[in-house]
Amino acid sequence: MYIDLKTLFLLTVDIEAMLGLLLLFVWVQNTENRAVAWWGCAHLLRSLSIALYSMYGSVSDLVSIGLADAILFGSYAVTWSGTRVFDAREARPGSLIAGATVWLLACQFSGFAQAVDLRAVLSSAIIAAFMWLTAFELWRGRAEGLISRWPAIVIFFMQGSLFLLRTPLNPLTSSTSDGANSSAWMTVMSMEALLVTISSAFILVAMAKERVELARQDSVTGLANRYLFRKRLEEQLSRVSKQDLIAVHCIDLDCFKDVNNAFGHPIGDLLLRAVAERLSGVIRKVDTAARLGGDEFAIVQPLITNKEQAVALARRLIEVMCKPYRIDGHNLLLSGSVGVAIASNDEESADRLLKNADMALHCAKADGRGTYRFFEPEMDARLQARRTLELSLRTALSKQEFEVFYQPIINLNDNTIASFEALIRWHNPERGMISPADFIPLAEEIGLIVPLGEWIIHKACGDAANWPESIKVAVNLSPIQLMSPNLMTAVANALAVSGLAPRRLEFEITEAVLMQNTEVTIATLHRLRDLGVHITMDDFGTGYSSLSYLRSFPFEKIKIDRSFVKGLGEGEESAAIVRAVAGLAQSLKMTTTAEGVETEQQMQHVRALGCTEMQGFLFSPPVCLGEVARLFDTQVKSKREAA
Repeated sequence: MYIDLKTLFLLTVDIEAMLGLLLLFVWVQNTENRAVAWWGCAHLLRSLSIALYSMYGSVSDLVSIGLADAILFGSYAVTWSGTRVFDAREARPGSLIAGATVWLLACQFSGFAQAVDLRAVLSSAIIAAFMWLTAFELWRGRAEGLISRWPAIVIFFMQGSLFLLRTPLNPLTSSTSDGANSSAWMTVMSMEALLVTISSAFILVAMAKERVELARQDSVTGLANRYLFRKRLEEQLSRVSKQDLIAVHCIDLDCFKDVNNAFGHPIGDLLLRAVAERLSGVIRKVDTAARLGGDEFAIVQPLITNKEQAVALARRLIEVMCKPYRIDGHNLLLSGSVGVAIASNDEESADRLLKNADMALHCAKADGRGTYRFFEPEMDARLQARRTLELSLRTALSKQEFEVFYQPIINLNDNTIASFEALIRWHNPERGMISPADFIPLAEEIGLIVPLGEWIIHKACGDAANWPESIKVAVNLSPIQLMSPNLMTAVANALAVSGLAPRRLEFEITEAVLMQNTEVTIATLHRLRDLGVHITMDDFGTGYSSLSYLRSFPFEKIKIDRSFVKGLGEGEESAAIVRAVAGLAQSLKMTTTAEGVETEQQMQHVRALGCTEMQGFLFSPPVCLGEVARLFDTQVKSKREAA
C-alpha cells in the first residue's frame, strides 16, 4: 500500500543531508582521510534515497531501510572497535562487508522488486553500488584514522536508545489504516533518529580522535611519535601467532649533528622530513614507522615468517638513506645505521624488544656505520663494555691518560725525515694501551673529539717547536672538528703559544670529510690555508670524487692509501694507479706520500713510480716523544757514515 510521505520525511531528509555536508566539511579540513568523504557522500545519497522512497516506496520498504541501516551501522561499530571477527591476522573489516550484504538483501532487493519506474530503480542501484564501494574502500584499510573503541560504541547506542524510548512505538494502538500507517511511520522515524544519533556521535568522536592522533604524531616528520610507536608495538605483540615473527628496526642517522651545525635546524628538519618520506616509502601498510626523537627512527615490522624478510627491509632502509639529498639548494650525503631485534612470541615485552634493537644499533655504529646488525645475546656484554669505555673516555683527558706518538715521513730523494704524523694513544689504567680505532669513533659519537682534537693540536705544535726547523708535523682532522666554530681559534692559539711557524703545521683530511659538506669544508680549509698551514689529502683514491676535490682546493700533498702500496708487485693495476697519481701530483706541484711501506721492495717500487715521500714500518712505527730524538740521532749518524 502506497502513501504520501513528502511532508513527513522532510525532517529526516534534511538531517541526513546536513550530516552529509558536515562530514564533507570535515573532510575538506583534512583531505588525507578519504573515509570521511565517503561517509559524507553516503549520507547525502541516503537522503536522496529516502526522499525517493517517500514518493515511490511503501512503508514496508522504509522499515526495511531502517532495520538494514541499523545492521550496517552495527557492522561499522564492530569494525571500528578493532574487533576483527572475520580475519584475526589483519585489521580488515569483514564485518563491514557482511553489513553491506545484509543491507542489500534487506532493503535494496525489495526496492528492485517493487520499483514502479526508472527513478526507483536508479535510487536502489546507486545506493547499492555506493555501499559496496564504501565497504571495499574501508576493507583496503583507508579508514585507519576513524578507529574507535568499545566504550564509545556503548555510549553511541545508549544515546540512540534514549531517542528510541522517547518515541511512540506501538503499531497496534490503532486498528485503522491511518493509525497503522502512523505507527509504521513512527517506527521508521525512530530508526532514523537512532541512526542519526549514532552517525553524529561517530563524527564527533572521529574529529576528537583526529586531534588525539595529531598529538601522537611527530610534528616535524608526521610519523608516529614514541608513545604511539610503543602502543602499536604492544598491540602487535599481543596479537602475534606462533607462526609469525615481529621485527623492530631502530635507525640512527650518521653525522646528522654535522648538518645541524653547518646549516642550522631548519635545514635539519627538512632533512628529517625527507628521510621520513623515504622510510615510509619502503614499508608495508601494516608496518609502523616512527620518529623516537632527534635523529632516531624506528619501525615495527609485524606478520613476517622468517628472518630474511627483516634482513631485506634493513637493507632497503640503508639503501634509501644513503642516496643523495637535495635540501633547499644544498646537496647533502647521509648514511644510517640499523639495529634489528626479532620477537617470536607474545612473551617478549615491548621494552625488552626496543632495548635489544637499540643494542644492535650501537653495535652497527661501532662496526663502521652505514650497516645493520641483528641482536645477539652477547651484545649485552659488549654494550656494557662500551659504556664502561665511554665513562673512562670522558675522564681520560682530565686524568692525562692520552699520549701523542709520532711516525716519521721519509723524503725518498735523500732518505731523511721530512715530517712526523701525530697519532693519539690512550693509556687506560685497567685495559692498557687502547687503539685509536676503538675510541676515536666513540669520541666522535659522544662529542669529545673536539676538545681531544684541540689538545692534540696544542701538544703536536708544542713538541714540534723543539725539532729542527726543516721538520714539519701533521695532524689529522675529523669531520666534526672541521665543523666546529672554535677550530680557527684553537689553531691560532696553538701556533701562538708554541711559537711554531705555520708552514711547519700540516692538517690531514680524508675524502670522506669533503663529502660531508663540500662548500662549508672548502671554506674552512681556505681559512686554515690563509693562516699559513698546509693541507694534505689523506687516503687518496678510496673515495668517489678525488679528482674533483683536487680541482676545488689546492692541496699541498697527496697521501696514497696503503691498499695501493700493498698491491705493488702483485699486479699491474696498483702500479698503474700509483704512477698516475704521482704524475698528477707532479703536474699540480704537489708532494706525493706513499703510506704503508713495509718492505725494501715496496720502497723501491714507490720511488720508481714517482712518489716523493714514504711512510711505514720499514723506517719506523709510531714512537713516543722520547724516541723522536733517537730517530734524529740515528739520521745524523747515518749521514756521517755515508760521508
